[in-house]
Amino acid sequence: MKIFVLILPEIGHINPVTGIIRELVHNRNCEVIFYGRLKQKDLIESTGAKFREYQFYQDGNTNLKPLKEDPHTNAISLFTNFINLSYNEIPKLIDDIETDRPELIIFDQLSIPAKYLLKVMEQNFLNKKSSVPVPPSVQIFTTFPNGVRVFFDKQGYKELMIEPSGLYYNFQKLVLKVKQRMFSYYFGIDCSDPFDICENFYSKLNIVTFIPEIQPFRELFDSSYEFVGNCVPENVPKRTSIDERLKKILDLIEPVNPNYENKKTEMTLVYVSLGTVFNNNIFIFDCVIDTFKGLNKIENNLMAVVAVGSDNLDIYQKRINQGYQVPENVLILAFAPQIELLKRAKLFITHCGMNSSSETIHYGVPVIGIPIKADQPLVAHRICEELKFGVRLDPFEINSNNLQNAISKILNDDSYSKNIREMSKISKNSHGSSKAAELIFNFMNSN
Repeated sequence: MKIFVLILPEIGHINPVTGIIRELVHNRNCEVIFYGRLKQKDLIESTGAKFREYQFYQDGNTNLKPLKEDPHTNAISLFTNFINLSYNEIPKLIDDIETDRPELIIFDQLSIPAKYLLKVMEQNFLNKKSSVPVPPSVQIFTTFPNGVRVFFDKQGYKELMIEPSGLYYNFQKLVLKVKQRMFSYYFGIDCSDPFDICENFYSKLNIVTFIPEIQPFRELFDSSYEFVGNCVPENVPKRTSIDERLKKILDLIEPVNPNYENKKTEMTLVYVSLGTVFNNNIFIFDCVIDTFKGLNKIENNLMAVVAVGSDNLDIYQKRINQGYQVPENVLILAFAPQIELLKRAKLFITHCGMNSSSETIHYGVPVIGIPIKADQPLVAHRICEELKFGVRLDPFEINSNNLQNAISKILNDDSYSKNIREMSKISKNSHGSSKAAELIFNFMNSN
């Protein structure tokens, strides 16, 4: 059986499905053609899938402004870009589908071009412009299927998701609406609202890559939604080289999370990451480093591994060359092996992306949530304030004092570890990748 994977080519969207694709390739004998950007080729091929490059996708975070310059959650530019690239990407993908004839297409909630593609193919077949029917499809959700449902009413949603206002924003919305109508007319489809196609695109099978206990109001979702659990494989392919200082840290702590048995270790490991898209907020990393500089005088066994991204690492290296001192209990890296660190960490300071949050739940590591944008405020609200897996801090109000208090609170109040350990046991028993692959395989055989 041949499958096309047309998910959004960002690491936070690729990682959650890698385990599923491995299962489909190695245990279900499926031929998978996985689209992505060239820099993701090795990761995609490590699943056993065949890599095929998207022709027109741009790097998704090149134009993102830091939070202090743009505090709003504004998806208009994102959806405008999706429309622009779809003009070119859709004809190429249709050619590929008509040539390769896949029996299934897998896409995720933000694969807007893929959703447009399915609508265009359906319309072309109905209008007899093409003899190739639209293949069956499966939608993957790597975050809450509908953010509004995290709350009983939309007011709570609006309070967290700060939307812009003003004349320019209203003009942007108008331009997007016009672009959407022109796009729909060009391809002959009925689609007037790109936000609607994102939130309410109908699929017979929807795979959600976290356990149902994380989803608020699970009862509101119909049987097409399958909450399978964490799908990132345990044995993630390691980078060809690993920083020697990090290797020493990893060797000091057994790769079985110490939270489970409250094991005493020589070192209390704290892992810090803001993901790969919103890590341009260097002021948060500065605050973390200053905080650990102060903690070094109080706690001599604390160690922070801080993954800052390559651009920020260059900035820190320039500062170091000019006399900036990194405390001994802080290791700054561009990237770090997240799974290996979560297997050993006592605390995770995170932006609360759903991928990272699902992984920290899987490994039973309590969090300090510092949400930036997108779905992160919703996820932080859920895991910190409702499920009590950690402490949430406002990025605009973060300082060394409240961060130090939050660190001490997590490390000294065992209730956070106990709460997340109970959820971790459920996650460990979910077998998300194999369950998702079975659902997809059975779905293919029934269509």
